[in-house]
Amino acid sequence: MKDLLSSKDYKKLLEIINITYSIPDRAAMFQMVSEKLQRIVPFDGAGFLPVDPSTAQFSYRGHIVFNSPVKTLPLFCLYYAPLHPLVGGGFHTKRFNEAMRITDILPRSRLAETEYSRDYQLQVPMFYELCAMACSQGDLIGGLCFHRTKRDRDFTDHDKKILSVLMPHLSLALHNIDLMEAIALSQGMGLIILGEDGHPLYMNEEAKVALSGNSLGKMPDPGLSIGPALFRTETRVYRIRTVRQFAKKSIILLEPLPTGDEIKSKLSHFGLSPRQGEIAVLVMQGLSNNEISDRLCIAKQTVKDHIRDIFEKAKVHHRIELSAKVMRFRPEDQ
Repeated sequence: MKDLLSSKDYKKLLEIINITYSIPDRAAMFQMVSEKLQRIVPFDGAGFLPVDPSTAQFSYRGHIVFNSPVKTLPLFCLYYAPLHPLVGGGFHTKRFNEAMRITDILPRSRLAETEYSRDYQLQVPMFYELCAMACSQGDLIGGLCFHRTKRDRDFTDHDKKILSVLMPHLSLALHNIDLMEAIALSQGMGLIILGEDGHPLYMNEEAKVALSGNSLGKMPDPGLSIGPALFRTETRVYRIRTVRQFAKKSIILLEPLPTGDEIKSKLSHFGLSPRQGEIAVLVMQGLSNNEISDRLCIAKQTVKDHIRDIFEKAKVHHRIELSAKVMRFRPEDQ
């Protein structure tokens, strides 16, 4: 999509981006961001629903709404989500931090004839939707929807561009809040607190063991990326996540990933072949298709074919979902 934004648009977006990083409460931040965003992209209401990354299912718990009825959200989670044209088309498992209109999938006339529109949208009420799936640093966070009524006009390409520019920052801000909540409950995780100059003010014992005398500069920075950042030592692989203030890191978390044997134990329930299990372990340890191809001395296309079959057997759509599902798997979930 070509750049449809003016310098005035970017100035307003910068103001909103600063807000996302400055308010540590999820609901208050979403309220303020929605109020500011309405001045650039008019909409009637908005909502956010978390997603369980192990199932890719929307969850009512942790929802946020702006000028939208709360009572309709449980119905959406329990019944109407699969009927949503974007969800039914797999948008929520394939395209992250990218805005899409509901009418990008179904034209207005066909949308009006669907069960989703007739039975669910009328209850809100809404018709035109601009949606995006929030993902940050390897974590699938949730879905956002901004909506207008049927008597309004549809969202424009300009509106899509605005939200697509905002989404990586909004996703990271929501991720920051989730991580801050997780820090209080974390055990066995490395924790590094940085000062404004980027030097560590505090480092727990787990972080010291992970670094083993290496400088912080040796660790990759996940930043605004969708995928995870991994730090490999001689004995372990660590997943790195950062809690950021605007344009600077403030906290680094190092989560030790399970060993290959631990991963294999959990993978045994998915009916994978020995080769598929070997490749699945490497996928979950963060290796790319090219790295897996080189390590196992097999063709890149063979790696792709195996990963496709792994996803099919595990009933997932992407690497993030695979990792979340395998590590949380219990036999009774089958």
